[in-house]
Amino acid sequence: MKAGKKAVRIAGALVWLSLLCVCYFQMRCGAGALDECRQKTMILLEQAPLSVRQAQAMRELEEEGEDPVRFAAWRQKNEGQAENPDLQRTCTVSVVEVCGGSDLVLAGSARLDEQDREGCLIGAKTAQALFGNANAAGQKITVDGEEKIVRGLLYRAEDTVLVQAGAQEGTAEEKFTAVFAELPEGSSPESFRQSFVLRHGIQGRTVGMDRLSFAADVLCILVPALAAFLLIGGCVRAAKKEKEGRAFFLAGCAVLFALFFAWALGQIRVSPDMLPTRWSDFAFWKELLGREREAWLLLFLAEKQKPIQPYMGAFARTMACGLLSAVCILRLRDILLAFFGKMLL
Repeated sequence: MKAGKKAVRIAGALVWLSLLCVCYFQMRCGAGALDECRQKTMILLEQAPLSVRQAQAMRELEEEGEDPVRFAAWRQKNEGQAENPDLQRTCTVSVVEVCGGSDLVLAGSARLDEQDREGCLIGAKTAQALFGNANAAGQKITVDGEEKIVRGLLYRAEDTVLVQAGAQEGTAEEKFTAVFAELPEGSSPESFRQSFVLRHGIQGRTVGMDRLSFAADVLCILVPALAAFLLIGGCVRAAKKEKEGRAFFLAGCAVLFALFFAWALGQIRVSPDMLPTRWSDFAFWKELLGREREAWLLLFLAEKQKPIQPYMGAFARTMACGLLSAVCILRLRDILLAFFGKMLL
């Protein structure tokens, strides 16, 4: 009877350990998908959207500078119509119009050049609906009645067509409602956002997308830290009970987790804006907390349009897998408690 219970507990521990590995791997993948957020700033322009002419003037101004900043203005039109005239297939899509590098807005198998107003990028699901397969590059479609040539596929945007905005001025509803700007390497995110907005006279709310990658990196450290804490606690309890064999075993595991924790800690990139000149500067911490609270609220309450959805989806995946990883660790702890007795904390 005891042998049967022992086998069940071992099997249960292996199942939870396997689930922990899967969850942690998925969490790391989600955090990896947020890496490109580190150098990206979003500016929401709901109150003062940009016209095509204004966006082009901004690009010309940047090109005249010594260190031009890459940026792309974009807008999204829902309920657009994409059609394959040859096969007479039609599907409803979200049309994302950009002025600037398409890769700053949505990543794809090809980059849509700023002057390429004849081409487009489409999602894999849209390609399947229009052509029956994903081999759509070079094919012709119409987007809201305008003929386009498919240049490639979008990686993380379904039911979406991305095009370069036309040269016409457009109505108020057709103006750009957001801008993605690429943060220069080594620069202060907050200073960059302020200077970019002032330089171009933009009226909008800025959001540092690097917050998503930073939060994901922190979570990827907290999970092994929790495991290391429980193992170290078990070593202490075992040593007090003079169970040297088990203590040495758990100590070895704790060292491995500690080394992993130290490695993971080195992967976190802390923005200079989050480091005070003096740690006792309470005014700085108060301002930082207020700024971060406002930025996170803006991120979660803003409309989740197609260019934002991949990041928010990866962030939600990272958070969910991190929570499941913590549950797995605690469940493994309970099994070890029952198996070894009250040796762990």
